[in-house]
This record gives sequence, C-alpha cells and structure tokens, in this order.
Amino acid sequence: MKLKYIIGLFCVVVLCSCKEKELKPVEQIVDFGYDYYPVEVGFWQEYDVSQTIWNDFDHSVQYLNYQWREVIESQFVSSNGDTLYRLECYQRANESEQWAIQRVYFLRKDSKMIERQEENLVFCKMYFPLQENTTWNEYLYIDSSVFYSTHYFNTNVIYWGVKSNDAKVEFYKIPKDINGQHFEDCIGIDLHSYQTTINEDTEKEYYAKGAGMVYQYVNHTEKTAIEGSFVINKGYILEKKIADYKR
Repeated sequence: MKLKYIIGLFCVVVLCSCKEKELKPVEQIVDFGYDYYPVEVGFWQEYDVSQTIWNDFDHSVQYLNYQWREVIESQFVSSNGDTLYRLECYQRANESEQWAIQRVYFLRKDSKMIERQEENLVFCKMYFPLQENTTWNEYLYIDSSVFYSTHYFNTNVIYWGVKSNDAKVEFYKIPKDINGQHFEDCIGIDLHSYQTTINEDTEKEYYAKGAGMVYQYVNHTEKTAIEGSFVINKGYILEKKIADYKR
C-alpha cells in the first residue's frame, strides 16, 4: 500500500508541474523598430535624387538630378558622455564621376530615440517603440522659425504651428517597391502635411527594415496667381529614392 501511495503522490506532483508549465504565459519579444534606422560604423546608403527649384527673383526654374551617398564613418564619445556617430555625405552627378564630400552630420541613438544633427539643428528622427500611429515631435530641440530661416533656401514658407505638428507613422510594416527594388517590411512617416491655396509644407519618409530610409519627398513651395490659376513661383520639391545600401 505504501508503494502505491508513493507512486500516486508522484503522479499528482508531475501532473501539477505540467499544468503549471502549460499555464505559464509565453513571453513575447517586442519589436521596438530599431532595424528601420541602422546605426553602425560602416553602414552606407546611396540615393538617386531629383530636385526642382523655383526662383522668384529671376523667375527661373532649375531641374537637378544627382546621386547622394551617406556613410557612418566612425563613432566617438562627446564631452557630455554621449556616443555620437559621424555621418559623411557625398554627392556626384552620375556613376561615372567620383564622390565629393558635401556635409558632415552626426547621429545619436539610445533606447528611446534617434537624433540627427545637421549643422546646429538636432532632429528627432525616430521615437521607439515604433507602432502604427506612433507620434513624436521632430523639432523637440528646434525653434521652428529659426529652422525655416536657415534651412529652407529660396522660400518664405513659414508655418508657425509646424513645431507642434507631430511626426506620425502613417503606415506600418507593409511592402513597398522603390526605384526597382522590393522591400517587404516598410513604415511610412508623415513629418509635415500642411497645404493651402498658396503654399505647401510636406515632408514624407519611408523606411525599410535593415535598409534605413528608402524614400523621401519634400515639398516647400509658394504659389502666385497668374491668369486665374495658382502657379508655383518660389521654393523647391525634392524626391530621393534608394539606389543601393550596405546589405
């Protein structure tokens, strides 16, 4: 009898143990979205860029087509203890020419955000975790009036409420075909969407997992009335499409 009792007790313990394991919740891995903006030394991207510039001073329209390359060249620790990444930006007219350096920017990444410093302006490019409809203030550290006066050449478009207009994830984890390439997992960020009859302030960026930014559209233009219709007379439109990147 004692042996049967021991065996029975053992079976009860085993069953209870199995039941506890079955009831234990499965831990889910949270995708914060870090892979949409790769930040590591040696990572590079190349873009095909088209740009149209309207000059109201001489009433000219300029059409530009060129290639743009961004390389994370190195990293270092700043005086306040932050790890910064040196981002070198190059330009060339076409593939037959050599790259010529144009700008040096800096990136800072932590568990919550990615910041991009261009000259003396620091933009909050992403805020984690990324989800559909996630919002954040891109101009967290910027006086928007100063930004417009120094950053947007040849335009007087100043939308004073832009600083309070949050960047927003407008689509999340969908496939996109960009410049002849297929990207299975993309997000779209609406930075600005402001438009009136006489001016527009639109900025959109698409990011693909593992590739970073794959598409950018910028429209900062003003219009004037000519013969009963409004025609662009000042500002610029820029479109940037990924051509290649470090796989």
